[in-house]
Amino acid sequence: MTAGKQRRVLQQIEFQVLLTLQSCFFVHPSSNKPPSREVLSAHGRRIGGSRASARRDRPAPSSRHDAGTADGGLGWYEQSATANDVLHRLGDVGGWNCEKNAKSRDALAILDADLNLIGKPWRGNLSREINASTDSADWVNRLFDLCKTAPPSRLRVILAIDTPLGFSDDFIHLVTRKNHAGAIGESQKNSYLFRQTERFLFKRGLKPLSPVKDMIGSQATKGMHVLAKFAPKVEGCGVWAGAAGLTVIEAYPSGCKGSATVKDLQQLYGLLGHDDLEDALTCALLAYLFAVRPDTLVAPPESVPVSEGWIWVPKDGLPMTIESTGTTEK
Repeated sequence: MTAGKQRRVLQQIEFQVLLTLQSCFFVHPSSNKPPSREVLSAHGRRIGGSRASARRDRPAPSSRHDAGTADGGLGWYEQSATANDVLHRLGDVGGWNCEKNAKSRDALAILDADLNLIGKPWRGNLSREINASTDSADWVNRLFDLCKTAPPSRLRVILAIDTPLGFSDDFIHLVTRKNHAGAIGESQKNSYLFRQTERFLFKRGLKPLSPVKDMIGSQATKGMHVLAKFAPKVEGCGVWAGAAGLTVIEAYPSGCKGSATVKDLQQLYGLLGHDDLEDALTCALLAYLFAVRPDTLVAPPESVPVSEGWIWVPKDGLPMTIESTGTTEK
């Protein structure tokens, strides 16, 4: 999807919500107004003045996961009676049976339009909610319920998921058609193991994981199941949609470690108590950037197969600049 088309799609969304499972949601009003200069702390305390002053009053966030882990976040952006814009975000994604893994589980958190943390951040296993939800609206309502807060009556949601949401075309063709991709070389260039979006990131100094060779297959199928059940319509490369105003994108918190844009937003918050929740916050902030500041993210080149999807990362988070490598190479 080109940057121009992406902006047109966003302009059609009256409200957007971000969530992270290894994912994340975001919601915003049609006015696209930036957050106000009055900010609530993670504990609900109102802090006057600029975000810079809010950062001085808050402890720095904890360190994020490195490329060896798989987590995510969820978030929403909505209108309320007391604020022009509200962003809700939910958190992190574990495997299908992540209740057995004390280190990595699903996590949810919610931010309002002023990027305030509201409700009660949640961490556990979303498998029951995924299975029990009858449709997109029911799914979103259940996520709000887990965070002990109610969704607004009119809502459109952006879900940012921190897990691979597809396999490479070459891998699919190998499995379904027995077609091979020719000579296979080093791992980072292996088109069975990595989609074009991951190979793009490798060339720019990042190290994304593979749903084929790394230990995130369970998380990946969980995220893809959410897509198939709640957001099966492809809106463009790396953008999926479902009923009840649900939009889904793929996030990558580890790709944000070097981003000044994301770090500046992260400084608005204190510690959330677990790395899963921290990743959920990062996913929610990515959903916020996708909805409100899309020009800060790397858009997929025209050469990327729509079927493979795209990982949305901040431009200033790439160790190697886009300008020095180009965005059209595979």
